[in-house]
Amino acid sequence: MSATLLPVYRRYTALVTTTTIKLDSTLRDRLNAEARGRGQTAGSFVEDLLEAWLREQRFAEIRRTMASASDTVIESYRAETAALDALAGEGLDTDREGW
Repeated sequence: MSATLLPVYRRYTALVTTTTIKLDSTLRDRLNAEARGRGQTAGSFVEDLLEAWLREQRFAEIRRTMASASDTVIESYRAETAALDALAGEGLDTDREGW
């Protein structure tokens, strides 16, 4: 490693801790190929996958909560949402020449 890159490398590694995980070689190859196709490292691709999975878990919890909500709560939600939708364009100038 060149002397000019060493300070940057040390700064980067001081912030990032890596670990090794054991994967079946076929899975590892698939993961690396997909990451390469996206222009990412395997680590950043795995991070994206985890974030997508966590997002799906949050939405699943919202769906479960809404499914178990009472009719009164659902009706209140619909009324509030309709009121907010009615305000969605409020204050926006539709005449683009005024920009």
